Amino acid sequence: MARFRLVAIDLDGTLLDSHRSVPEVNRTALERAQGKGVKLAVVTGRRLPSARPYLSHLRLDLLMVLNGGALIQRGLDGPVLERKLIPLAVSQEVLRLASQMRAVPVVDDGSDGEGRLLIESGAPVSPSLEAYLDKTTPPPFRVSHLAAVLEKNPLQIMFAGSISQMRATADGLQKKLGSRLALALTEYPTSDFAILDVVAAGASKGEALRFLADREGILPGETMAIGDNWNDLGMLEAAGLAVVMGNACPELRSRGFAVTGSNDEGGVAQAIERYVLSES
Repeated sequence: MARFRLVAIDLDGTLLDSHRSVPEVNRTALERAQGKGVKLAVVTGRRLPSARPYLSHLRLDLLMVLNGGALIQRGLDGPVLERKLIPLAVSQEVLRLASQMRAVPVVDDGSDGEGRLLIESGAPVSPSLEAYLDKTTPPPFRVSHLAAVLEKNPLQIMFAGSISQMRATADGLQKKLGSRLALALTEYPTSDFAILDVVAAGASKGEALRFLADREGILPGETMAIGDNWNDLGMLEAAGLAVVMGNACPELRSRGFAVTGSNDEGGVAQAIERYVLSES
């Protein structure tokens, strides 16, 4: 039996290479691991419609952690195993504070993972966010006043902009709302771009890993996590073995985690071969 019975893998910058494809070496390594009885979880901040195109061709039985841990399901077509929604009152307070900070929120109010995004018409979005919204499926709904149309507990609220802007937004929300929500920051220093995800309190990649391990009857020490960015930190800290990609920022790589190759070097496959398959 493999030493690690559950392997949790981030998607962007980790399982996917810089061309946003799953390298063949990664696919082969994951198939071999699953053939030895290892459970595989893809853990991503993406919504289901956004993650599906990258994974639908894989011949794998995957556990899916979506929206940064707010939605957990078995496979790309469900069933849903756990869902954590942001209370409507908290969501409305996030929108109010965002207006004060001149931050542009994008709300995912699709509680079943359908990926329904809401954004205010005419909002001053950055070019990077506009490019993201142009590619998203289904297309976002443009509404005149977001707070007025938000009538149910959403799954996730997203902000995007420069690293300094997103850090300031995170600090502002944390100071005002604290434990009433959870925040996850993903940073891309080379392009000075960051994404801030707001989810329900108790929703995170780390909590999702603990949930899946408990559900599958797997001990914490029998889990391995692979990631590349700050939004993976909770998952890395929760795992029995944490592996950081070679393309992660130096600060994350310096935290004492095991380091594998970059996402363009098949770093996921290298980690699977070294820590899972070689010890089976």
